[in-house]
Amino acid sequence: MLVGGGAHRTGENSAGGKYGNLRKTAQKFFPNGREVANWSAQDCMTLDGVPYIGQYSSSTPNLFVATGFGKWGMTTSMVSAMIISDLIQDKPHPYEIFSPQRFKPSVSAKSLMDEAAHAVKGLSSGIFNIPDAKLNDIPSGHGGLIEHDGQKVGVYKDESGEVFTVSARCTHLGCQLEWNPDELSWDCPCHGSRFDYHGDLIDNPAMENLHKN
Repeated sequence: MLVGGGAHRTGENSAGGKYGNLRKTAQKFFPNGREVANWSAQDCMTLDGVPYIGQYSSSTPNLFVATGFGKWGMTTSMVSAMIISDLIQDKPHPYEIFSPQRFKPSVSAKSLMDEAAHAVKGLSSGIFNIPDAKLNDIPSGHGGLIEHDGQKVGVYKDESGEVFTVSARCTHLGCQLEWNPDELSWDCPCHGSRFDYHGDLIDNPAMENLHKN
């Protein structure tokens, strides 16, 4: 049995407990079951809800993109392969609706403003919300932000008490990262980059690891 749920934006799971809720649901329907694995997926979604598939821009004729599948990766990846292979071979196709060049700011203004608000929130939180947590206040098996020498530091303390510290700023555009207790990772609420507690990059758009203190 597969049980899905617990959706949240990247960088907005500071409370954790998503897997716990799924386990309760699984126990309800399959009380004698045994958990084999658990995992999370990160889905990109476009402003209008339709994937971007095709030529990236008119100025980059040899660059193609396929993204924004919105949880439909298995089927949309096959559609992407068909469309992009046709484009590379200069074959006509009837799927212009997926063109990445269709974006019009006026049409997607509300969605664009909503996304911008999340980005601004991530950038400003590091300026105005100074955390009260101190190193000794973070229990084993947990992570959090502390203030050290005037800078935010991401701290994770494993079950044995060993401490791992990293910069709390995303290496993409500098947004403040948030601790994800379910995945033991530092997640960016602005653009979706993720890092493990060692500071190593898990997911883009960031291209560099975090600075390790």
